[in-house]
Parts: sequence; C-alpha cells; structure tokens
Amino acid sequence: MTISKKRLLNYSDISEYKKDTILSYIISQEVSIKKASEDLNISVTFIDRIFAERFGKRTRKDTSNLISRKDYHKEYWIKNKLK
Repeated sequence: MTISKKRLLNYSDISEYKKDTILSYIISQEVSIKKASEDLNISVTFIDRIFAERFGKRTRKDTSNLISRKDYHKEYWIKNKLK
C-alpha cells in the first residue's frame, strides 16, 4: 500500500470561492469527508476547519452585539457600586 502525501494548503491563503467549491463538491456528490479529502488531495482537518467556520456554533465576538458577562458586571459595578 502506498501512501501519498496530501497538498499542504495554508488555510488563510485559500479563497472563499475555493472553500465554497469544496463544500459544494461534498454536498453535491454526497461523499464523506474522508473520501472527499482523497478525491481533492487535501487533508481531513482542512475540510473540518471549513465546516467549523461555516456551520459551527461559535460566532466571532466582533459580529456579536451581545455584551459578555464579564463586561456587563464590570459596567454594573462602575455605575452602581463606585458612586
């Protein structure tokens, strides 16, 4: 059994169009991530990062309009306790 090396792509260098192409390939062909990584010659962790970025539950802090709990209590303490 021969082991072929995967192309090492830098995640920050890849364009959004290329990420969309990878995701659309997986969705349209209905293949697993492992099979898609073999077909596209990229690593599984690279595809996992794309899925985590697009479909993950985490949101970036700069896009969220909610105040974190720490900041809320800090403002509350300044307003009410330090008068």
